[in-house]
Amino acid sequence: MTTIIRSTAIMGPLLAVTLAAGCGHSDGPVTPTRSTKTIAIAGATGNGRVTSGDGKIDCRIASGVTSGPTCSAAVDSGSAVTLTASAEPDQEFVAWGGDCSGSVACQLNVTRDATVSPRFATLQATMSLTLTTPNADDGAVIVTVAGPSIFGITPAAGVELAESRAIANGVTTATILVRGNLASGVVATLTVRGAHVDSPYTTQVREAAARQSGNYAQRSDLSQYRVTVQK
Repeated sequence: MTTIIRSTAIMGPLLAVTLAAGCGHSDGPVTPTRSTKTIAIAGATGNGRVTSGDGKIDCRIASGVTSGPTCSAAVDSGSAVTLTASAEPDQEFVAWGGDCSGSVACQLNVTRDATVSPRFATLQATMSLTLTTPNADDGAVIVTVAGPSIFGITPAAGVELAESRAIANGVTTATILVRGNLASGVVATLTVRGAHVDSPYTTQVREAAARQSGNYAQRSDLSQYRVTVQK
């Protein structure tokens, strides 16, 4: 006699054993690991503070050096983070550098590590106006200086000056008459916006004349005269 064993007689216990072996080690649903990225404040200039909307960044900056309490933080990849810059009372916020740009709040969509560099500058700074003359008896020169900001012009010791200024398209052009016993050297100090100390200022010597001892003779050759603006 042939005995037939039905498949269900084998599969039932086998399935039960398999399920028991698989389910016996389950601790519940698995939570996927979230990737994090780092935001760092570095490469700053000037004095100020940077904070983030989520409170993870609160970075104080003095003379470009970051001092915390928190100048870097880890955030979830894909997070939207807003950074805000605040200048010290004698400074102004100029612009962002690094992974941010512009001069308003920095909006970051963090998909990689990011470095942000805030730039602060003094509200006002001074620059020297230096004359180079080939003569030893100059009594007066007329020069023009043009640049993004000129708030004031102060004569050097022993020098008199008269000046006028005009502003067009964001550029200040100053025409300056300098009088005295002139020699090569600093003849005046310019007060400018601190953010503009590295900006180009164009200059020109328009006229030059001798002192009284030289009968105030006007110079006909100005090719060796120079006037420069220096930090």
